Amino acid sequence: MCEKCHNTNSFINGAILGTLVGAVLGVLYAPAPGKETRKKLIENKDEYAEKSRQVLEETKELLQTIRTEAQPMVANMQQNAEPLLNELENRVVPLLKEVREAGEPLKKELMEKIARLVEEVEDKVQKEKKTAKKKFFSGTSL
Repeated sequence: MCEKCHNTNSFINGAILGTLVGAVLGVLYAPAPGKETRKKLIENKDEYAEKSRQVLEETKELLQTIRTEAQPMVANMQQNAEPLLNELENRVVPLLKEVREAGEPLKKELMEKIARLVEEVEDKVQKEKKTAKKKFFSGTSL
C-alpha cells in the first residue's frame, strides 16, 4: 500500500475514533446526573455502534472509489514518465562518461548541461502532474 493511502486510512480511522470518543465523552459530561447518563449510554450503545459501522463502511466505499478512479491516472503518469526517464538516461549517461574523461573546464560545462536537462525533465513531470490533477478533479464527483 502506498504511503499516502496508509496516511489517508490512518487519518480516517483516527477521525472515526475521535468522533466516537467525543460522542461518548459528550454524553458523559452532559449536565444530566451520572446515573441518568449511564442509562442513556446503555440504551443507545447499539445505535452508536451501528452509526460507527455505517460511517466506517461509507469511508471504505469512498476510499475504494478514489482508488478506482485514481488508478488509471497513476498508470498514465507512469506510462508518460517512462519516455522521459529513457530520454534522460540516453542523454545523461554519455555526458557523465565525458565528464569523467574531461578536464575541469569541460566538466563544469557538462555539469551545467546536465543541470539544464534535469530542470527540463522536472518541468515536464510537473506539467504532467498538473494535467493529471486537472483531469482527475474535473472528472470526479464526490
